[in-house]
Amino acid sequence: MGFDPFQSDTPQNLYSCTKSFLSTLVGIASAEGLFPDLKSRVSDYLGEYDFGEASDPRRRISFEQLMTQSSGFPPVLSWDFERVVDTERYVLYRKLVAEPGTKFIYNSGTLNLVSAALQKATGMKTSEYAGLRLFGPLGITDWAWSGDGMGITTGGTNLCLSAMDLAKLGYLSLRRGLWRGRRVLPADWVERATSSRWKPTNMNRAEDSGYGMLWWVDEWGGYSSHGAAGQFCFVVPNLDLVVVFTASLSADKFPLPYDLMKRYILPAAEAGKRAAADPAGDAALATRASSLGPKSHAVAALPAVAMRMAGAKFYCEKNPLGMEYFQIDFPQPGITRVNIKTSGEFGETKSFSAGMGGRFLVAMSAGGGTAAKADWVGERSLRLMVFDMKALMEFTVVFDAASGATVRARSAAYGMDAAWRADVR
Repeated sequence: MGFDPFQSDTPQNLYSCTKSFLSTLVGIASAEGLFPDLKSRVSDYLGEYDFGEASDPRRRISFEQLMTQSSGFPPVLSWDFERVVDTERYVLYRKLVAEPGTKFIYNSGTLNLVSAALQKATGMKTSEYAGLRLFGPLGITDWAWSGDGMGITTGGTNLCLSAMDLAKLGYLSLRRGLWRGRRVLPADWVERATSSRWKPTNMNRAEDSGYGMLWWVDEWGGYSSHGAAGQFCFVVPNLDLVVVFTASLSADKFPLPYDLMKRYILPAAEAGKRAAADPAGDAALATRASSLGPKSHAVAALPAVAMRMAGAKFYCEKNPLGMEYFQIDFPQPGITRVNIKTSGEFGETKSFSAGMGGRFLVAMSAGGGTAAKADWVGERSLRLMVFDMKALMEFTVVFDAASGATVRARSAAYGMDAAWRADVR
């Protein structure tokens, strides 16, 4: 079940659920004899990077310590290196705050070192290797996975794919590496990756039971993959169960899917093992779920003011996203074409189409993609709603032929809620 524009087959940023995909890829590459032994030192394999002098403790870090979040590096989270060109050196520049292998410290940035090693081992980008060895066998076709300016696929975040495809990873693990009778991942790797190595401290209630190799270990005996803003994939082997949530939750509500699992889903699954079949109840649930889906309506004819708006540039006042201007056009019935220009060092122009009549249009790109819709409000205003599938950010823009535009940007993941004006010049 999904809520517009996010359906079960809509790709979006999984944030740190990406880590469990990286773990799986390392398992596949290890089985092929490509990836170095996990006990080996990262500095020995990635000699092209500066790990300091011979006595520097960074030289003693192993791949296993990177993958169990015990390298000793201070936390480097995904938004810390969002615009960093060379993430690997950005991470290595930091001094350790704990001896390697002695303390659990959650870190996304250090996993770019694992990704760099995987690329060196396989001779291709981590994203390309994923497409060949994991996404292909699992039938995952609609995805995007960005990298840094050095061509290293981001190891700990920014994989964009759908809830259904995230569930496929959970199901692969539930079946101990088998997919429709084909061995994709060694069974012993699944056991190794999902066995607890650490009991995390100073985490939230969804993440304080245990941690394996880029999988969280849950108190009820299963394991799970977690991503910022409420992305979860729960695997419960004793109930033969995989449950996926995708969301856009604020930090204080992040554990909500865990609470729903513990309070409702697990007890229901336990009871379901003993309950008789209930076709009428199943049908009622399906009807209710379908009623929550997307709503569409007839596309209204373009009002006269549309021609005055078409091609005009709405220049923004200073704003936290560096947006310079919006430009809209109406190339065909039911479609609004949008250009957004951002300024600064990483400025760019994004172009995408918005559906009309209540219909979102979804377009994927290497950077994540957009879902957008637009509708006329009266005879002179156009309301545009855009979801950035990478940042899980919602933009609402109301264009008015006479008074310019108002913009609001909200993102639970980044804790943002900002508004600004834009005027035609």
